[in-house]
Amino acid sequence: MSLFILFESSIGYALFKLKGLDETNTSEKNVQEQITNFETFSSIANLVVIYILINRHFIHLNHQMLL
Repeated sequence: MSLFILFESSIGYALFKLKGLDETNTSEKNVQEQITNFETFSSIANLVVIYILINRHFIHLNHQMLL
């Protein structure tokens, strides 16, 4: 089963897919610590899609467009 994180900000949304995270053996506090540290987060998460809000319209950018 895949686990996703949705990041919401004033300019839009970013969806990340987590990899290498043991869901059954982690507490909420442990996960929060891992995702607030950039080095740890970048090693366990892949960017899936970004939706940028411009003039009340969403612009869809997938990970291939960002490379």
